[in-house]
Amino acid sequence: KSTVETKTKIESVKIYVDNSASMGGYLDSDHVTEFKEILSDYVYKIDKKVGPVQVYFVNDSLAGPVGAQGFSEQMAKNNIADKDGYQLHDMIKHIINNRSGNEITIFVSDCILSYSNADVKRNPEINRINASTDLNGKIYALFYDLKKSGISTSIYAFKSKFFGTYYDYQNNKTKINGEERPFYVVVLGKKDILKSFEDNLDNNLSHKAVQVSRYGVTSDIISKYEYIPQLTKCGFLLSNDGSDVKVENNMPFQVVIGIDIKKLSDEVKDIQYLYDNLCVKVDGCSLSKSPEIRLTTEDEKKRIKGKNEYKKYESSTHIMVFDVNSVNTKEARINISLPDYKWYESWSCDYDKEYELMKGKTFALKYFVDGISEAYGENDKNLMNISITLIK
Repeated sequence: KSTVETKTKIESVKIYVDNSASMGGYLDSDHVTEFKEILSDYVYKIDKKVGPVQVYFVNDSLAGPVGAQGFSEQMAKNNIADKDGYQLHDMIKHIINNRSGNEITIFVSDCILSYSNADVKRNPEINRINASTDLNGKIYALFYDLKKSGISTSIYAFKSKFFGTYYDYQNNKTKINGEERPFYVVVLGKKDILKSFEDNLDNNLSHKAVQVSRYGVTSDIISKYEYIPQLTKCGFLLSNDGSDVKVENNMPFQVVIGIDIKKLSDEVKDIQYLYDNLCVKVDGCSLSKSPEIRLTTEDEKKRIKGKNEYKKYESSTHIMVFDVNSVNTKEARINISLPDYKWYESWSCDYDKEYELMKGKTFALKYFVDGISEAYGENDKNLMNISITLIK
C-alpha cells in the first residue's frame, strides 16, 4: 500500500497594518524609514512568491482590503496613521474574526498595550496599573482560543527610524526626530503551513528581524546532537546509534558532542551566554567539572578523519565536552537544557513618561508576549533538550 503526502496549500495571505496615531512616526511621508521598507518588502515579496496579498488597515474597524497596487497608492498618501488610539486586544480580535481556513495572517504594529482614550482620560494610571493583569489576560484569552484552533504564532521584532509623536501610557506626547523605535510583525497560521511560509519568506526578505519568538511549534526545540569520539582526550567509548554512548571501562573519560544551534539568535549562540544559562543534570553518573563549550573551527575540522565524523563535525556549530568521572548504573544520562531566551523583557518598559527610560523600548511589551507564551503553555519552555545515554 502506498501513501501520497499532500502539502497543505495556503489559501490566502492577509496583512493588517495598525494605523493608529502612535504609528505615524514610522509611516511619515517625508522620510525614509525601515518600517516602510520592511512593510513594502512583505507586501511585494508575498504577492509575487506566495500569491495575491490582501492588505487591511486596522484600528477600531478594518479598512480594505487592497492588493499590492492599492497598497502602493495608500503609502503615497499623507496621514495614513491618523486614527485615535485604539485597544491592541480589540484590533487583534478584529483580525482573528476575519480569519478563514488555511490563511496566513500578518499583523504589523508597535504592539503597545492600552485601554481606550476615554478610559485613560478617566484614569490616567489605568494602563500602567492593569498592564500585567487585565490587559495581559485579554491577550492570553485571544491566543488561547487560537491555540485551541491549531493556530501557531510567530513574533518578529524590528527597529526603525521614527519621525513623529510618541504617546506615553497617559497619552502625553513626545516628539521624536529620527531615533530608532521598535515595531513588531505577528504572524498567525496553522503549524504545517506557517513553517514553510516563514522559511520561504525568510530567505527572500531584504531585512532580517532583530529577534524572533515562535509559539505552538514544538519542533523548534533542539534535541539532536552528534557524537564525535575523535575529539575525546581520555577514555575509550563506542557509539551505538548516535544517541547512546557505550562505556567500555569505568575510568574517567570524555563525551564530546556537536550541536547545531545556528537558528538561534546571536545572543543565545554566544559562548558566555551558554556557560551562564545552560543547565546540565546527571543521573547515574558524575562529572568532574562543568562542560567545556566552544565553537567549531576550520582548523579542528581539518583534523577530523573519516567521512562520517567529518560530516558530523561540519554540521555542528558548537562543541560540548563532558568529563565523566564515573558511571554508577548500567544506564546513566547526561541531560542538557537551555531555557528560552526572553529577549522581549529587555525591550519592554513599565514606565515611559521619561524619554530616556522608554528609548528603544515598548511599553508593557513583556505582558503582551507573556500573554501569548502562557496561552500556548510555553512560558517556561526550553530552546534545547538533549539527553545523552551512557550504556555501561
